[in-house]
Amino acid sequence: MKKNMIFALCALCMFSACQQGNVDKAEIVELTPEFVLAVQKYDALGEFSEGLAPVGLEKNGNLLWGYINTKGEEVISCTIKASIVGCFSEGLACIIDDEKYLFVNRDGKTVFTIDGLSKGLLKIILPSEEICYEVIQKSTIPYFKNGECGLLFHDVLNDTDKIIYIDKNGKTLREETMKTDSSNLIKSRFNTFSEGEGYNCIGLKDENGNVVIPAKYNDIIIGDEESGIFLATIADNGGDDGLMPVWYVGYVDLKGNDTFPEQIKKQIQRFDEHREKTNPSAFDKAMQNAKWIESELGFKYPDIMQETSVEVEEYGYIDSYSWGSVELCSFYGPSWVTYDAENGNFPTEGSIIVPNTRVKEITYTSRKHNIFSGYLTDGRIFYLKYIIPIDPNVGVIHTPVLSLAYPKEFQKEVEPLIEEVRKWHIH
Repeated sequence: MKKNMIFALCALCMFSACQQGNVDKAEIVELTPEFVLAVQKYDALGEFSEGLAPVGLEKNGNLLWGYINTKGEEVISCTIKASIVGCFSEGLACIIDDEKYLFVNRDGKTVFTIDGLSKGLLKIILPSEEICYEVIQKSTIPYFKNGECGLLFHDVLNDTDKIIYIDKNGKTLREETMKTDSSNLIKSRFNTFSEGEGYNCIGLKDENGNVVIPAKYNDIIIGDEESGIFLATIADNGGDDGLMPVWYVGYVDLKGNDTFPEQIKKQIQRFDEHREKTNPSAFDKAMQNAKWIESELGFKYPDIMQETSVEVEEYGYIDSYSWGSVELCSFYGPSWVTYDAENGNFPTEGSIIVPNTRVKEITYTSRKHNIFSGYLTDGRIFYLKYIIPIDPNVGVIHTPVLSLAYPKEFQKEVEPLIEEVRKWHIH
């Protein structure tokens, strides 16, 4: 269940509020293995109301709509072609298609149709473009309360928006100029809360402030509570590298169970871990609790950095200690590196001092201390030091090199590592 689009839920509460009453036990949705498996095939999900929920399947680039019951059974098949569909209320559901409002019963049969043009040059007002059409919230589509339903139209001749109230036979009851009434907001005993940083960090608390759903979703939609479950979304990236987020839609209950596939949740976890490692404050926090380990070359590195060895053609292997894009690297430069270093030709533009990138520009040079700094081709800053040890028996031997690469925004947080490179020496 995924869609590439910018997501922002905006409740259009202009129709009428659904009051919370006694919950019919038959309406409670249990996230059984059978239900979870059944709903995972859909590309769009909606709130449960009166025991049914709208669902959508994408076919040839279009969403075809239907309805499922509390067991996940498709009781109205996904064959409805429409812009968007609504939730059931008082036995009817509103479907918006082109310039028509259609109302269907629980058998999926059209009971009556309201044509905007038949009302006299009235144009149907579709839900806000900010609404994600793959997450159907009851309050965003017209629904019945106390035998009447408000339909939104734009009066083309008078350039005004209005609500036309109809009864359950499609007969017009009255017309009103459209206005936003905050008293129509659906009241809930739950509130969303955020925790940490990143996309997937929204949870749910009850009226006493107790966490009932952990903060691990991109969003949780609070609407009717009669079913005991809520719509939720998670994103597989936060727009990193200019990519559009991919959204997955599912249900979550008050026990924290959800309908998202395990492979999706693992994928989300990997993206979250990657996102965390692009955060300087997260790196700083990790460094505060880090233990420093001494390497064979005599420098120290924090234990939060992952150690790998990367083969490069020029030197053989570079030992890398990394935390996200912060990378501390060491290697023994062969004899030609020693020769170039002695003659002021190492490092230079194009030198490999960190795996998978090269020196782009050198902005600081201290030949006295053999310390250099500048930029790499991947945009990171580097700080490098090399040592030319002299063996009295054989003369100059291979040159140890220690380099640090980091994003510019980590400048303050990597100061301890810069200092480690600066003071490094061979025992």
